[in-house]
Amino acid sequence: MLNRLYTYNSFAGYLKGRGYSFVLHAVIALIFFSACRKEEPQKIEPQSSPDTLRLAYVNWAEGVTMSRLGAELIQHHYPYKVNLEPFDVSTVYNRLATGRSDFFMDAWLPQTHRPYWNDYDSLLTDLGVNVPHVRTGLVVPSYVSIEEIGQLPAINEKINGNIIGIEHSAGIMATTEQMLSAYGLNMELLVTSDPEMVQALQDAIAQRDPIVVTGWQPHWKFIAFNLKFLRDPKNVYPTDEAIHTIARKDFADDHPDVAAFLKNFQLSADRLDSLMFQMHAKPDSAELVMNRWIQSHQAMVQEWVNTDSTAHKVAEH
Repeated sequence: MLNRLYTYNSFAGYLKGRGYSFVLHAVIALIFFSACRKEEPQKIEPQSSPDTLRLAYVNWAEGVTMSRLGAELIQHHYPYKVNLEPFDVSTVYNRLATGRSDFFMDAWLPQTHRPYWNDYDSLLTDLGVNVPHVRTGLVVPSYVSIEEIGQLPAINEKINGNIIGIEHSAGIMATTEQMLSAYGLNMELLVTSDPEMVQALQDAIAQRDPIVVTGWQPHWKFIAFNLKFLRDPKNVYPTDEAIHTIARKDFADDHPDVAAFLKNFQLSADRLDSLMFQMHAKPDSAELVMNRWIQSHQAMVQEWVNTDSTAHKVAEH
């Protein structure tokens, strides 16, 4: 149990104060209680079909984008169908360790997801970095007067003592809890989700209200809004992490062609930000946007797929 209480009631109150319907209680409660449920160990299960890969993802903007991109390229260049499977992050690690999912393209290492990695590392394989030099921390609109975490008390009353977080099981939530203790801050960290956090941020910016959110980059919000990270003199948040692709232990033995592709797959944070923003800006045509991006980055895509193991391409794709 974390030292401070994460409550969905508080976030519902926050939304009600901005004119949202209280029907959102049910949605927020579902996020809260499903994230708090402990995942029990499961027996290892074989892959359901030899020509189907199970790509687990969490509903975080960068992971959704990379997973859709990775799935599209795998299905185009290799003889596999890819099922995209959404879970909370704790469930993703458990499913990989027990063979119920095949791979995950959004593992923040070495610190943010360290507890999950330490729990299951002997049952997982790290296929390498797909986005280097990523960052987590507290984020505010650029017009907010403070510059570092220790100055939060100056705006505490204006933000009702709240930091808008995401899912309870996300690594950034545990790090933010540590930050509250390290800085001696009496604030409440609210459990929401990535989309709800962004909506709260957007609403506050529209009114030029102060707001503090748990933030990370890459994320399209840094293109959509003028934002800044609060400086962290105590270095609670990791200063240089990377996003990794990880897989169940025997994945590379079972699918060396796809494993080789995933080891080659790498984007800069800026490039991923741009693709995310384009897809977010046109949600009804996100697939078309992604395919156009693939066509305009063919040289890079060919570097990813041109491995010794990529001996075949499915004609119907």
